[in-house]
Amino acid sequence: MDRCVQRLYLESHNQIKKCLTTAYHVAKTEQPFTQYASLLNLQTTNGVDVGPRYGSDQACRRSASADMLGRARQCILVLKDYKHLLFVALVQDSLHVLSCLSLKLQEDGVTLPSALHAFETALLSLTSMATSPAEFLEHFLEDTEDGQFHSVPLLNFSQESRDRTKKELLDKVHESLLRRFKDVETDEVLKAASNLADPREWPSDKQDLAHYGSDFLHTVTGHFAEVLDRNGCDRKKAKYSEWPAAKVLIKSLPPSQQARAWEDFLLDPERKKTFSNLLMVIEKTFVHIQVLSVE
Repeated sequence: MDRCVQRLYLESHNQIKKCLTTAYHVAKTEQPFTQYASLLNLQTTNGVDVGPRYGSDQACRRSASADMLGRARQCILVLKDYKHLLFVALVQDSLHVLSCLSLKLQEDGVTLPSALHAFETALLSLTSMATSPAEFLEHFLEDTEDGQFHSVPLLNFSQESRDRTKKELLDKVHESLLRRFKDVETDEVLKAASNLADPREWPSDKQDLAHYGSDFLHTVTGHFAEVLDRNGCDRKKAKYSEWPAAKVLIKSLPPSQQARAWEDFLLDPERKKTFSNLLMVIEKTFVHIQVLSVE
């Protein structure tokens, strides 16, 4: 049955396409539309199946009346349904929140702290929407306050329907985000990589800085041990020699330069030579963070 319906649909689609192409030719060549029927008859004579329903403007009108009236009535019902219009406004607001999050995660050099901040912002925005309408919903509620839109009565208008629809949609979006990011805050390798990659998160106190990061470096080098060893990285030297020196050097920089310190190290031949083993680890760290943040 499904195949039969599909075949009938394709046949009808092809017939309509041929008729529209013919009508376009008549308009494009500035012929009178009375030529349309004779051109279709010519195609039929030449064995082209254009169907019986669109042979003239009157036939088009009759067919459209029969085929489209039910669809038009259904469209009118949908466009006047308060619940449907409310849903559209909520989707617009939700998509705006998700779009901001997506764009942040696609930024070059995104770090885990900035990704998590964008994630938390998105969750807070969705939570706020449950009690305080965002831009699109606010405009919609103002325009339909009395159950009408520009003097057109809306169907299924009720406070209960509004609250239920809003809760269902926002709960689903909220749950989807939590499920998508469920491992971000608990993944030990990702947390360690983030703390190494962003010097702005390091302690400013020299005593705290002296003890900072060794465990993170141990976690990351252990995770990438096979790759690092294959590339000739001296993991012990990176941890016990290069890491302490790099910490002191980077934290002595102005805060504005600390954010891009690792990138500057990778571009500086002298720094790259001095911290060759540590920078192998940092390169793997950046790749790990960016891949997991954007996926």
